Amino acid sequence: MPLTTEQRRRNEAGIRAAMDRLLLGQLPARGGCDLKTLAREAGVARTGFYARTDQRPGPYQHLAEEFQRRWPISARRAPSQTRANSRSPG
Repeated sequence: MPLTTEQRRRNEAGIRAAMDRLLLGQLPARGGCDLKTLAREAGVARTGFYARTDQRPGPYQHLAEEFQRRWPISARRAPSQTRANSRSPG
């Protein structure tokens, strides 16, 4: 069943909120700064971030592209490196 306009609006707001948290470094214990974690944190199916088999854009593909634009390649590290580097000694 297709999403209503209101459902899509709520999902997009949730994705943007999760995107902001991830890009601020607020990573969940079992996740990284990636689309899989973004989908899980926002409560949406990650397939919505990709083009469909008929090449039509996914409903949230524009948000996946925004996420990748906002997260520079130079800042991308493995989640374990991010958490290890953010711990204080002791």
